[in-house]
Amino acid sequence: MPRSMDDERFETGSGNVFADLGLPDPDMALKKAELASKIAERIDANGWSQTTAAKRMAIDQPKVSAIIRGRLKDFSLERLITCLERMGQPVGFVFAPLEAKTRIRKKTVARTRQSGVFKRGSRKMNAAT
Repeated sequence: MPRSMDDERFETGSGNVFADLGLPDPDMALKKAELASKIAERIDANGWSQTTAAKRMAIDQPKVSAIIRGRLKDFSLERLITCLERMGQPVGFVFAPLEAKTRIRKKTVARTRQSGVFKRGSRKMNAAT
């Protein structure tokens, strides 16, 4: 018998999915993901192929593919920022006071991982996609 969404309880995330999943160095992972997303956005907006984007960023095409696919372990923040700047996208920084971090309830994260379904708001997304 299929369960409805009303049968499950949801917890509001912290705003950082990497922290919610208990991954190491979640703040850095989020910053890298945001930069990679902006790079992909610029490539799409300009209608560039990965090869053209690679030339603009002075890297090879497989590295562009890795950035677009979110495979960022071999990229530093500085390198991603340099790529954006070479694409003509100025990058700035905002310094704000640190907020108190909320504790992650690992039990809820584990239950979500086991079910294979990640939920945000009223949207449902299969983990395999």
